[in-house]
Amino acid sequence: MREGDWVVVDGKIEFIHRCTDTWATIGSYAKDITTGEYVVNHKAAKRIDEVQPAPLELEKSDIIAMIGLAIDTNDTEWFLSLKKQLDTVMQGV
Repeated sequence: MREGDWVVVDGKIEFIHRCTDTWATIGSYAKDITTGEYVVNHKAAKRIDEVQPAPLELEKSDIIAMIGLAIDTNDTEWFLSLKKQLDTVMQGV
């Protein structure tokens, strides 16, 4: 697993914010109500063997929502990856 991977932790889908070969800092995004910007909430440090990869069966609406989040957080790499996924989903429609 690597930073940015979506994982299931304690039944919730979160992402790996930072990680080593044995530990991962788990995070989630939250919108700051005062600034409107998205910030990372660091949830907990977990052993890598305590987290599982999140299922990757994304709906078109999920990808579109994440594209909005990528734009809001100025994450160009993630945006381009999501755009590629959306193009693949749209071809299958």
